[in-house]
Amino acid sequence: MKPVSPQKYKWFAVVPPGLEAAAQAELKDLNVSGTPVPGGVTFTDSLLEGVGRVEQLRIPNRLLVELVEGRVFTMDEMAGLLKKAPWQQFLSPLTEMELHVSTRHSRLHFASNLERRVETELKAAIKRP
Repeated sequence: MKPVSPQKYKWFAVVPPGLEAAAQAELKDLNVSGTPVPGGVTFTDSLLEGVGRVEQLRIPNRLLVELVEGRVFTMDEMAGLLKKAPWQQFLSPLTEMELHVSTRHSRLHFASNLERRVETELKAAIKRP
C-alpha cells in the first residue's frame, strides 16, 4: 500500500434519526466542524484523523469516507471515475474483495455486469492478478 496522504476527505458520520445535532456537538468538542444532514453529519478530515474518529465518537454508528464524487451515465464513465480514487491507500493486492452493487435508481442496470466491471477496475488499480 502507498503511504497515507495528508489530503482531506469528505466524511459522513451515520447516526440514528434525531441525533444529528448531538453528533455535530460531539464533533465540535473535538474541534471538528460538522454539518448536520438527515441521517448524520458531514465533516472534512484527513484519512488518519477520520479513522481515529471511530474511537473518539460515541454517537455515530458508522463512518463513511467519500473517495470520489461524480455522475456517470455509462460503464466507461463509471470506470473512469473509479480510476480517480486512491485505492492503493486503502487496499493491498492481498485484500480479499467481496462486492455488492446496487443499481436502484440508476440508469446503469444489470448489477452483475456492473459488479464485474468494478471488480476489474479495482484489481487493476491495486495491481492484483
